Order: sequence, then C-alpha cells, then structure tokens
Amino acid sequence: MSSFIFNSKERGQAIMLVAIALVGVIAIIGIMVDGGVYLNEYSRLKRAVDAGAISAALQLREGYTISELSGIATQFIQLNSTEATNLVIETCDTSPFSQTDGCKGQGGSPGKKLVRVTATRLVDFGFLPIIGIENATISASATGEAASVDAILVIDSSASMAFEGGGDPDRGDDPADDPSACNAHDTCQPFEDIKGVAENFVTNLYFPFDRVAVVTFDTDAHP
Repeated sequence: MSSFIFNSKERGQAIMLVAIALVGVIAIIGIMVDGGVYLNEYSRLKRAVDAGAISAALQLREGYTISELSGIATQFIQLNSTEATNLVIETCDTSPFSQTDGCKGQGGSPGKKLVRVTATRLVDFGFLPIIGIENATISASATGEAASVDAILVIDSSASMAFEGGGDPDRGDDPADDPSACNAHDTCQPFEDIKGVAENFVTNLYFPFDRVAVVTFDTDAHP
C-alpha cells in the first residue's frame, strides 16, 4: 500500500514538472515568435516615421504650421500601413533640439532647418499573454532636414522698370519715371511690384542657413 502511494506521488510530481516545462517551452516559443513580431513592427514604424519626417521637412519651407506638418506626416505614416499614436512634430523654431541635433550651429557654423517626427504604437502579442505579457509599446523617431537654398536675384533697375511711375509720357526725362528718383518714394512701377516679390521671397528664407545675393542692372551690373 505504501509503495502504491509513493508511486502516485512520483506520478503527480512528474505531471507538475511536465506542466512547468510545457509553460517554459511555450514561453520560449512566445519570445521567439512575438519577439520577431516586435522587431518587425518596429521596423515598419521606423520606416513610416522616416517617410513622415522627410515629407514634413519638404513642406517646412512652404511655411506650413505644426498642425499641417502633423497631418502630412500622419498621411505618410498611414501610407506605410502603420497605425501610429502619440504623433509629435518638432521644429527648431517651435521646440529646439539639443546642440547635437544641429538646430544650433556649432563652431560658428549656421544651424539647420529640421523637423523631428516621433510616434508610438501598441503591439499585441500572440503567445506571451500565457505568461502575462499582453502587449508592448514601441516608439520611433526620425529627423528630416530641409535643403538649403543659395539664390541670386537679378533685378532690372533701368528706366524701363519705372515707366508707370506717374510721369509725363511725353517727357522722356520726367523724374517721376526716373528709377533713381521714384525708387526713393516707392512710386516706381512695375519696379515696386518686383521689389515686393523679391522681399517676400527673402522673408521666407532661413538665415543664416539659406543665402541670397541681389544684383541689379541698368547699363551695368551692381551687386
């Protein structure tokens, strides 16, 4: 009778060991499978965030607001079949990065025009819930840089650009149509319109990251 009881205990212990081992095997399989899922989803999120950062940086020069840049980045992230949450858009003007990110130039060099996109996503697991791990949050960040602009504006400042300055059309020497005279009073036309377009262009540049030179000419060029 005692031998029977002893064997029953051994069988009971064996079942417990098998059960524990089975849980361990499932946990190992879960780590392998769900670990692969985790890495795959992170790669997808990283590619999507990279695309979002590049697209947002391309639109940054157009003067888009943070809200508009966020919408652009979100579209590109969704095009990469990734449902991201907690999307954060940062620019050097609204949320300066650290020195190492390039917003602030180092060693006298100019800073850069950057957009940083950060997003997170919840990844659900298939095997790991058996050991109490339901899901995990992944996060990825990418920085896009708007290309610099080196431009030269060449503007005609000859008398032909002031023929609508209000002077007498029968007088070729009327000072009202003389650029050197009417320019001082902002009455030269169409020269004033051209100046306005040039000023608007320069205002939207990012100094000292972008550079621009202005050359005017009549009979000669004047930098």
